[in-house]
Amino acid sequence: MRYFILIFLLILGCNATPVDRNVVFYHLRTRSDVPQIQEIVKPGDIIFRLSNTQLFGGLIDFSKELAKATESDMSHAVLVYKVSEDGVVLVDVTETGVSRRFLVDWYMDPAKNVVVKRLKPEYQHIIPLVLIELEKIIESDNLYDEKFVDGDDLYYCTEIVDMCFRNIGYPLAEKMRIRDFPKSNLLFQIGCAIGGIDRDTEVVVVGNDRYGLFSSSMLETILSFRI
Repeated sequence: MRYFILIFLLILGCNATPVDRNVVFYHLRTRSDVPQIQEIVKPGDIIFRLSNTQLFGGLIDFSKELAKATESDMSHAVLVYKVSEDGVVLVDVTETGVSRRFLVDWYMDPAKNVVVKRLKPEYQHIIPLVLIELEKIIESDNLYDEKFVDGDDLYYCTEIVDMCFRNIGYPLAEKMRIRDFPKSNLLFQIGCAIGGIDRDTEVVVVGNDRYGLFSSSMLETILSFRI
């Protein structure tokens, strides 16, 4: 009888604190996608995704609104830094600054619409130079640029990717003013206003097949998990 009561209490306790469905979903997706990425990815590859940046307690997903404003289904980009037996290491920037993160951890942020792109064969020779620039950014250990200001000592994700190529004379894409985003809706404009973001600022965006980093003629897609 005591064992029955104990088992009953354990079941009741588990049912009282269920795992969030989103956590389960992204955990399963990570287990499915990451091994496939790890098999083919190389240093210097660029990984794109749609991030999840919540404002006002979840009332506005700024990453989603940014993607909409730029006619994209992605908002974030990182460079692959190292590939080893321990896993794939990316260089990203968050609220705590520039950091090196394992792909499996990065994927659980959560990540949606993940696409891996690589320099075409005729541009492979610049990868060592790109990685040298990436090392400089890592050593700088600067903070996240919440206002997306160009030329300061702070960085946002696509800016890091852009700088590593632009600084060696191989820019991947042209910059564009925030005000000129093709689908800049009210929610996105509210997010900019509250964040103190000057909409006349020129930025680097992920974009789509026509503009932004994603459109670069120097890159080719090697893997896609777009939904």
